[in-house]
Amino acid sequence: MSYLEDIILGYIIGLISGILPSFHINNTASFLYYLKINYNMDVFNLLLFSSSSFIIGSLLSVMFYDVPSNEDSIYIPYILRYVSKKGVRDYFLISLISMTSALIFLIILIPILKNFIKEAYRFSLKYLDVFLSIIVFLFILKYRNIKYYFIMILSSLLGFLVMYKLNINQNFALLPLFVGFYGVPHLIFSITNIKEKRKLNKKQSSQISLRLNDLIKFSFLGVMVSFMAILLPTIPPILLLSFLPLNRKYAKGYIISISSLSISDSILSIVAQKIINNSRSGVGVILGNLKEIFFFDIYLLIFVTSLYILISYLILQRVFFNEKIIKFTEHMITRILILLFILILTYFTTSIIGIVVLCLSSLVGYLTLKMKLTPIVLLFSIIVPLWLSLII
Repeated sequence: MSYLEDIILGYIIGLISGILPSFHINNTASFLYYLKINYNMDVFNLLLFSSSSFIIGSLLSVMFYDVPSNEDSIYIPYILRYVSKKGVRDYFLISLISMTSALIFLIILIPILKNFIKEAYRFSLKYLDVFLSIIVFLFILKYRNIKYYFIMILSSLLGFLVMYKLNINQNFALLPLFVGFYGVPHLIFSITNIKEKRKLNKKQSSQISLRLNDLIKFSFLGVMVSFMAILLPTIPPILLLSFLPLNRKYAKGYIISISSLSISDSILSIVAQKIINNSRSGVGVILGNLKEIFFFDIYLLIFVTSLYILISYLILQRVFFNEKIIKFTEHMITRILILLFILILTYFTTSIIGIVVLCLSSLVGYLTLKMKLTPIVLLFSIIVPLWLSLII
């Protein structure tokens, strides 16, 4: 296919992957890799481009279904607080602007830091157990509450079973775990609070208010945390961001940071595959398996991502923010169908064991929301098992 065809199809595939609740771009990557292996299709650019439009589609999933990715879930209270005042359209536009700012920083920083990354990564690997220990103890000190410790132990036990004990397809092992933690509980809460959701979706601000200083500061913060995540591949970047002293009353700062972090992490995971041959994402790994990644591919991705942001600004806000679409996403039947989709996807990727994991993780996620705890504690489902495997 030509570049133009890859750009158009990549935008559509990534957008659909992001909008579908619980579906991840890694699932799309596995499917495209299957096409390459069995039908010798050239899917490199298609996967490369769809990895960025997936982030834009994920925004719509959060706004319409209240089904966030693990990153969005941590800041969902701040997102909902902002949406309750300004509306979903304002949140969508702020996120797009923040992503654009992050791309500018990436263009500047990648050439400067690419030689530093390799040496810093070698150093961090030597002391990975130390870094993980610091993260665990910082969390214990920051959240001195028996409820947090209870959820931390439950999620860690579940993560240990999924990663080391259960006979589950490891290509999709984390799908039922994280969808249960972050997707299903929010979906259930949104069904029970559908009237409140309608009020939020009806709110539309005529113009957005964004200070340039805040955009630069919080966007740069998100990008730098993404660079740090390259050096510490087992630690989710959102966890690193959570330990920074952000103003909890300033919801817009969280939105800018998380939007910049999401798009930066998507691109830098591919940079990591190029430089250190170790990507945090399945997309980066599969791209590396398809062919050698060049810096030309990375800069092309940044250009195409900026194009996707422009298209989304010009088209998506007009297509998705109309009364018929909003009513469709609000309908209880739509949300029940989403739950069925999650169950079917989980069964076909991880069999009946995945369904059991999904139910258990959904229960833990629901308890976390019910007790009004920050969902960041659920990320320890992968951190604690990895930490223990290194120190024991």
